[in-house]
Amino acid sequence: MKIRTKIKKGFTLVELLVVIAIMASLGAVGYVGVLAFMNAGDKQAAGTNIKQVGTALTNFQRDFGSFPDDQSANSKKMERWSSDCGSELSGDTSNAYLRQLFRKKGAVSEANFYAKLPGMVEGDDKIKGGACLEPGECAFAYVIRKPDETAEAKPSKRKGAKAAEPAGGVKKSVPSRGTCPILFCCIKSDNQPISGETLTFDMEPFSEYAIMYTTDGKLVALEDEKIEVDEGDTTTGRLHPDYNPFPEGNDPSKFFILPPAR
Repeated sequence: MKIRTKIKKGFTLVELLVVIAIMASLGAVGYVGVLAFMNAGDKQAAGTNIKQVGTALTNFQRDFGSFPDDQSANSKKMERWSSDCGSELSGDTSNAYLRQLFRKKGAVSEANFYAKLPGMVEGDDKIKGGACLEPGECAFAYVIRKPDETAEAKPSKRKGAKAAEPAGGVKKSVPSRGTCPILFCCIKSDNQPISGETLTFDMEPFSEYAIMYTTDGKLVALEDEKIEVDEGDTTTGRLHPDYNPFPEGNDPSKFFILPPAR
C-alpha cells in the first residue's frame, strides 16, 4: 500500500511581485488621498487664524485710527501697554508691527498667528520679557505703505522704547477704506521687506495655494486665475499679471510686504 503525501504549492516569484505591485499602488492612492485631506485641513486652519488676526487689526484700527505703523508704535495710547513686552513695535518684519495688537489684553492669542509652514511653532502666549511673537511664532506677512520721503519718524515717548528709524521716513499703515491687502500667508522672503510689485509665494506648503486677507475683512484664496506658478521653479508663485489687489492707482510699488521673522 502506497502512502501519498500532498505537497503544498507556494507562490511563485512572479505572483509575489504582482501582489507587491498591487499593494504599493493601493498604498500610493491612499497616501495621496490622506495627504490631500491633511493639506485641506492645514489650509482651513491657516485661514481661520489669519481671520482672527485680521479681526484684531480691524479693532486696533477703530481704536487708533490706523492699522499698526510707526506712528501708532510711538503714540501716547501705546504707553498704556505694559513695558514688560520689551520688544520692538516697528521694524522690517511683520512680528514687530503685529506685536502692537497685544497692547490690549485678550485682543488676540499668539496661537492665532500659527500656520503649518516650515520652521513655524505655535505661540504659547508668553509675551513678557521680550517673548511676544518671537521668530517662528508668526506665519503672516504684514502689508504697509512705503515711507514718505519727506516724513520723519517721531521719537518714542514710551519709557525705555526704541524710536522707529525707518530709512526714508515713516512707514504708514495701508488705507483703511476700501479693499487693500493687509496680511499674506506663504510669501517667499529672506527676512527683508518685499515691494508689492516683486511679491512671490512659496507654493510647496499648501500645494500651489496662498492666502490673502484684506482691510474690508475678506479672506481671499490665491489660486487658479489669481496666482501663477513659475515654469522654471515650481516652488515659486506670483500674482497673475491680470490680477492686482493693490489700490492707489493700481501701483503695487507703493507698498511693502513685511515678512515674518524666522
